[in-house]
Amino acid sequence: GETASGSLAYFFQDAQMADKLGLRTADQPPKLIFFDAIIANADRHTGNWMRHDHTGEILAIDHNRTFYHDLGWTWWDRVKSIQNPQSIGVYFYRFKNLPGKTFKDALKDLITSAQYKAFQNARKTMIHYLDAKIK
Repeated sequence: GETASGSLAYFFQDAQMADKLGLRTADQPPKLIFFDAIIANADRHTGNWMRHDHTGEILAIDHNRTFYHDLGWTWWDRVKSIQNPQSIGVYFYRFKNLPGKTFKDALKDLITSAQYKAFQNARKTMIHYLDAKIK
């Protein structure tokens, strides 16, 4: 078969971009901050997350610059900005307790081995830091 390259876009109805709502990067909810730390998103700003008009649900979009764990600011600064780790509750529990092999199997065809190694090192640091902050 033929291969094509490009981008995929999905449009949300009844949702507004954070910047259009007057929100700032500092207004990101802890779950979004934690998600971006996990994937080491190097491009999160108010132009690529949305709030649903009716439910208030946060919709994260634009994930093309991820797994930059070699750049500490993409994940470490985000983790340190989580004031109350209990606010990410079950998400942290799952991230912490999922076996490393589960992550490796899920990511093996998506990132390089160097990126995976950097992810695992970052994961250990995140878990240690957030565990200490909870206690």
